[in-house]
Amino acid sequence: MTHPFNRITLGVFACTAILSIAIKSFAAEPPVVEQLLEQAEQSAAINKPDEALKLLDQVITAAPANQKALLLRAALRQQVKDWAGALADADKVLELAPHRVDLKLGRGVSHFMLGHIAESLKDFDAYAATYPQQSPQLWQRGIALYYAGKFDEGAKQFEEHRTVNPDDVENSAWHFACVARSKGVEAARKVLIPSAGDARVPMMKVLDLYAGKATIDDVFAAAKDPALKNRTLPVRMFYAHLYVGLYYDATGEPAKAKEQMAIAAEKYVLTDYMHGVAKVHGMVRAEKK
Repeated sequence: MTHPFNRITLGVFACTAILSIAIKSFAAEPPVVEQLLEQAEQSAAINKPDEALKLLDQVITAAPANQKALLLRAALRQQVKDWAGALADADKVLELAPHRVDLKLGRGVSHFMLGHIAESLKDFDAYAATYPQQSPQLWQRGIALYYAGKFDEGAKQFEEHRTVNPDDVENSAWHFACVARSKGVEAARKVLIPSAGDARVPMMKVLDLYAGKATIDDVFAAAKDPALKNRTLPVRMFYAHLYVGLYYDATGEPAKAKEQMAIAAEKYVLTDYMHGVAKVHGMVRAEKK
């Protein structure tokens, strides 16, 4: 079983952005531009983003309105976590093609990673309204709703996500956080979304913590289990700190939450979406001092 929370959201933007490889430019470009773009696509395909980005810079300098190049550069900028650059490229394409609501999902991610919660949510909402069949997949929207303080709406989003991803403890944790902030911890425990089994350590122990059946020390002990492979320890520790941090945030201990989120973001640098969430937590909570 896959766990969507664990994937870098390059997939979210690149599904539409790299799909731009199939989009034809509205006007024929000079042969040199087409050649450079083809080379950039080839570099991207073999996971050489820096090389591809240099080529795309040349393409866009020569052809600033080339949507195909702009979208591929936006996707690659997300891959290397240049969120401001990805946002600028997405803005340009939407200026050229305002009907492309499909691109607002990727732009919403860039906004979120820059700490622009309201703007992020506006894009996620527009995407969900246009593509309601995709709404259950939009856990990113749920996290944005949490940080926007729209806890009841966030809880509904995570309840909806459960229909397509029933056993992901991360979904349970964010749903708990939304309900706890809205109605209190005991109310959140009563409606805690169960899991038949999330194989990622220490997620089942995280679920026990949120249910009131385990301690924070138990979560860290599970993450440090010496019987597990050492190479996965940084990932396990990241998720332990992240979800201990969210637990503190949901249960009214914001200083401890920020401390745990900072450890997750600074000590365990991962490539996935949730590492970005840990960093955004620090940005958003810093604004509310």
